[in-house]
Amino acid sequence: MHGMAFDGAASMTGKSKGVLTRLGSKCPFARFSYCKGHCLNLVLQEAMRQGASMKRCIDIIQSVTVYVKSSPRRLASFTEFDNGLEDYVETEKLKKLCPTRWVMRMPAVRAILQNYAHLLDWFQQ
Repeated sequence: MHGMAFDGAASMTGKSKGVLTRLGSKCPFARFSYCKGHCLNLVLQEAMRQGASMKRCIDIIQSVTVYVKSSPRRLASFTEFDNGLEDYVETEKLKKLCPTRWVMRMPAVRAILQNYAHLLDWFQQ
């Protein structure tokens, strides 16, 4: 038995030119199912949108990261400030949130948490 799992996008499952149609013509016994990982990702994204506090938290993380990283001057200022602290400990660099993969947001959240106190001090200067 052969199987194919796709995310459901038209380019993958389209009836005339989709990858599913093209592969199906070469291997007619292959069965199609939606990718379970992608389905889980969609469920988690929708659940996050429904929770107001979670949505605000993610929006704040995105805003802070974009604010710092969108300006080379601000990024250099934060890096210099962070490296100059007496209690300097190597932390993860700030990362933008991945817009499509919910599970890939954890590195961005972890980076904010590790840099939280330093970010507060930097914003207050």
